[in-house]
Amino acid sequence: MRNYLKYLSDTLYSFQRKYDLTDNQIRFLLFINDENKSFTKRFIRENMYISQKFNDKMFPELVKRDYIFVFEKRAWNSNQPNQYRVTGKTRRLVDKFYNVLEGKEEL
Repeated sequence: MRNYLKYLSDTLYSFQRKYDLTDNQIRFLLFINDENKSFTKRFIRENMYISQKFNDKMFPELVKRDYIFVFEKRAWNSNQPNQYRVTGKTRRLVDKFYNVLEGKEEL
């Protein structure tokens, strides 16, 4: 029997320390990683509970640190939102997270 929840908090804590990410940032990356297409901040607000602080401060930090990139930047006078995608760095981090959680790999 696989008991992932038993090791979830230890794995989250280890990744927070090693990669200098907050708990919410890691949970967000785990949530958004399986999006194969681009997404908007509105999609995130509607499908995952995030605070305004996360939206204003933590999300731009993830963009700055290359976990997420702007796929399509909106025009200056456009009503269309920016489109984002996850990077290979995020996909590798999430794969490593699951491998550590399953005991296949050590951090």
